[in-house]
Amino acid sequence: MTMRGVLIVASALALPMAALAQDVDCNNQQTQYALNVCSSAAAQRSDGELNQVWGQIKPRADGEGWGGALLNEQRAWIATRNARCESVRASFGQGSMAPAAYYMCIDDMTRARIAMLKSLF
Repeated sequence: MTMRGVLIVASALALPMAALAQDVDCNNQQTQYALNVCSSAAAQRSDGELNQVWGQIKPRADGEGWGGALLNEQRAWIATRNARCESVRASFGQGSMAPAAYYMCIDDMTRARIAMLKSLF
């Protein structure tokens, strides 16, 4: 599957899971279903924060002449994150933990990227 295909599939999976998070108490996850739903919602929140931070730093980087390099780095990071998290998901085969493992990986790596980008301010 191409990277674009992976992103489309991941996005398609994330939207329904995040919508279902409203029906699950993410402070008291007692089922695999709840873990899957809540980890998806957390990944969506961190992605939103990443987009917000990106919107702040990219114009600054452009103004200082290093925006192109930052964009190239971001694209490489996204590809690396997605490949890594697909690998994590694949390690669970068809097991019920696979979605949560994927979303937790996305969330963890995205939060680390947010911290790194914020350190550039």
